[in-house]
Amino acid sequence: MPSPCNKLKLLRKAAKPPITIRALAEAIDMPASSYAFYEDMNRFKKKYLPLELTRKIAAVLMNHQINPEDILALSGLTSYELKTEISAIRQIMPPIQFVKMNMALPNETLLTEMFEDLLADLDLNAPKKEIAHNLAQHLPEALSDTARKIPDKIH
Repeated sequence: MPSPCNKLKLLRKAAKPPITIRALAEAIDMPASSYAFYEDMNRFKKKYLPLELTRKIAAVLMNHQINPEDILALSGLTSYELKTEISAIRQIMPPIQFVKMNMALPNETLLTEMFEDLLADLDLNAPKKEIAHNLAQHLPEALSDTARKIPDKIH
C-alpha cells in the first residue's frame, strides 16, 4: 500500500476554500512542523496515519468540501469503522456557513447604525435566544447593506 502522505497532501490541497499546512495545523491545534511531518513521505514511513490525527483533520476538511471518509481511510479503518467515525464527527461538528464578501469592515459609527436598525425590528422582551437567532439570521444582509454605505474610493 502506498504511503498516506501524498494522499493527505492532495486532499488538503483540494480543499475549498484552500487551506495551507499552517492553517490546517492551527485548526487541529498542532505545530505546523509537526503536521508537515505527516505529509512528508521521506519522514513518515508508516502504512497508516494515527486515527486521532485523521479524526481531527477530517473534522476540519469536511468544512472545506473534502469527504471525511477519504481522510479517515488513511488511518486504515474498515468500511464499517469509517461509517461509525463519520457519523460521530458529523454529530460533534458545529454547522458553519462560508460567506465570501469583498468589503472593508465598517467603522464604529456604521456598525452602531447597523445594529440599531437590526434591533429596531425586534421584540426586545422576547427570550434572549430568540433575539440572538433573529440577529444571526439578519446579520449577513445587514453587513452587506452597511458595506454599500462605504465610499467606492476606499474599496
